[in-house]
Amino acid sequence: MAKEGIEPEYVNLRKTREGKWPSPNDFDGVLVGSGIKIAKWTKEAESFLKMNKDCFQGKKPLGLFVSCGTAVQDKEQARKDYLEAIIETFGLTAAMYEAFGPLYDLSGSSKMGFLDKRMLKMASEKSWEEAGLQIDKNGRNDFREWEQIEEFGKQFASILE
Repeated sequence: MAKEGIEPEYVNLRKTREGKWPSPNDFDGVLVGSGIKIAKWTKEAESFLKMNKDCFQGKKPLGLFVSCGTAVQDKEQARKDYLEAIIETFGLTAAMYEAFGPLYDLSGSSKMGFLDKRMLKMASEKSWEEAGLQIDKNGRNDFREWEQIEEFGKQFASILE
């Protein structure tokens, strides 16, 4: 985004203590993203939106995105289930939002535990087949659409100019 004249600051909400999260008031706009696990946003991303919802009621440009399996099969359904739902829940005004494909890391170096991997495989196998996804059940499966993600970021940056 540097070439768009934007100096982004990336904050991993999961790795940063809640009390150390930056205020949206310190920025021209904020992008908030989350992976979807068991049909829910990560608790940190949801907490950040809830805590700062007053900033995102038309006062500060907000962009939202999720990475989820539903987006591979039905992007509109993913937008409705995970983005439009959270916008409505917290009364947010989002300048833009989008759903992108997931990362299924089933490899030995994955941060997921054995039981989480097993549950994911059992719960998702049928939907993977229906979507025509070739899954390496012991590997890293990256279905994120990097070109679309980059374009999403550029479009958000253009809102801030």
